Amino acid sequence: MANYTEINNLNSPNFTAGRGGKSITGITCHWWGDPAQNPSAEGAVNWLCNPKSQVSAHYVATGTGRRVWCLVNDKDTAWHAGNWNANLTTLGIECDPRCRPEDYDVIAELVADIWRYYGKLPLYGHKNWTPTACPGNYNVAHIAALAEEKLNPKPTPPPQPQPQVVPNATKLPKKLEFTAKLAETQVWDLTTNPNYKSVKTLKGGDSFTAYGQIDFNEQRYYVTEYSFNKNNKHGVNARDLNPVIEPPKPEPTPEPQPPVTEQPDYPAENNKLLKQILDLLTGLINKITSIFK
Repeated sequence: MANYTEINNLNSPNFTAGRGGKSITGITCHWWGDPAQNPSAEGAVNWLCNPKSQVSAHYVATGTGRRVWCLVNDKDTAWHAGNWNANLTTLGIECDPRCRPEDYDVIAELVADIWRYYGKLPLYGHKNWTPTACPGNYNVAHIAALAEEKLNPKPTPPPQPQPQVVPNATKLPKKLEFTAKLAETQVWDLTTNPNYKSVKTLKGGDSFTAYGQIDFNEQRYYVTEYSFNKNNKHGVNARDLNPVIEPPKPEPTPEPQPPVTEQPDYPAENNKLLKQILDLLTGLINKITSIFK
């Protein structure tokens, strides 16, 4: 659908019916006056529709209000080129002489619509057919390039994902020792996500001492003490590291304990006899002691 307003309620009497057996093979671009005089599209339309002017065009286009007038049917010959063969074989477009970006855009939309119906007809300036300065400052090649973009618009590239904010590293309770698992184990700059960039490559088996960790984007990364203190968020993916397992410490050898001497378990009768002997000896010692007092 055309991105402009098409006006069809005016018809120029200045045309020849049919095209004399010729086919439409091109488009001729004009401008309708000196831009310094700021001529209006309405004034141009009125002049082209005036029988006394003896000139016309198939279309008049302006970026002001994005309007296009159709004054002569495509199948008929408008009087626009000053060259009868060009009149018979081309469509004439009168363009706003101010050559503003919006004018270029509407003209290109019109040309693209013509191309959709007739194929890619070449564009000419009025001066290609007769000595004239028309179409003035218009760059016909630029109009064609803009029309090509409208006819075959480039697909809009998908939006680029924005980097996610990387959290600060958390210090580990104690340092952890690892070795690089891969032949080329990368130390990633996490701030370059989602297109991560490596800042260093570890060879397989290289030692890596983890001082902190970053849990980011459902992955765990370990950072060195240097990276932790610099807060540069450079880390190695935990999946790319092998933990260094410390050998178990030997259990201490228990000190030998002295043997426990078991006391004999005497019968109760022996204990009674022993007590009697002990009492007898005690009495004897007491008597002897009293003699020597």
